[in-house]
Amino acid sequence: MKEGLHKRIRAELDRRTAVANAAEADAPSPWRYGIASPRYDAIMGRDKRWVLTFAHHYEPSTFVVAFAELHDPADALRRYAGELEVLERHHPIIGDSEYCAGHLDLRLTDCPELKSLASRLGIEKRTLDS
Repeated sequence: MKEGLHKRIRAELDRRTAVANAAEADAPSPWRYGIASPRYDAIMGRDKRWVLTFAHHYEPSTFVVAFAELHDPADALRRYAGELEVLERHHPIIGDSEYCAGHLDLRLTDCPELKSLASRLGIEKRTLDS
């Protein structure tokens, strides 16, 4: 039995949300760069728990630091919630129907919003038609 595109997107969003929730519990947002010890700098959670550490002799690029700060768990959870909202607007019309409720004349695999979500989540194009 084929797993539908909608179900694969939902499963990937659920997986990512679980990881982000676990990271938020372990090192609460926001994540910031700072001095962690006499020997290390780190990206740290709000509670100063180390997320990523860097030896003082290695200074991470400002882009690595900015990326980590922009993609803390709270940010990820906001993005995944928004993607789930899009997914719910583009559900199968009835049960396991092949047609999208957001575009009644389109199959789920042809829905531009679902294709965009799949692409952003790394669901490969070759699997969209299965």
